[in-house]
Amino acid sequence: MLTITPEAAAYIRSRNKPIYLDIPPAVGTCCIHMRDCPAVRFGEPPYDRESYEKRCIDGLTVFVPYDLPDQPLRIVLHSYFGFKNLTVSGWHLA
Repeated sequence: MLTITPEAAAYIRSRNKPIYLDIPPAVGTCCIHMRDCPAVRFGEPPYDRESYEKRCIDGLTVFVPYDLPDQPLRIVLHSYFGFKNLTVSGWHLA
C-alpha cells in the first residue's frame, strides 16, 4: 500500500506533474538478493512504461511499478536549507 503525506502531496501539486517510483535493480549472489529503496521522480517513466501501473492517489497521478513489493510505503517530503526532496519511507530491503 502506497500513501502520500499531506506535505508531500502539496509539494507534488505545486510542481503540477505526475510522479513515478524508480526502483533500482536487485543485486546479490545466488542466495541473497537485495534491492535499494526506490527514488521518487517527477514526470512519467521515461522507459519501460508497460512495467508501471498508473494510479490516482489523493488526486495525484502516480506511476507505480508492478514489481513494487507489497509493504506499507509512504512518500514523504524532506527539506534541507530550502531544497525539497521526496523519499520513500517504510522500505525494507527486498
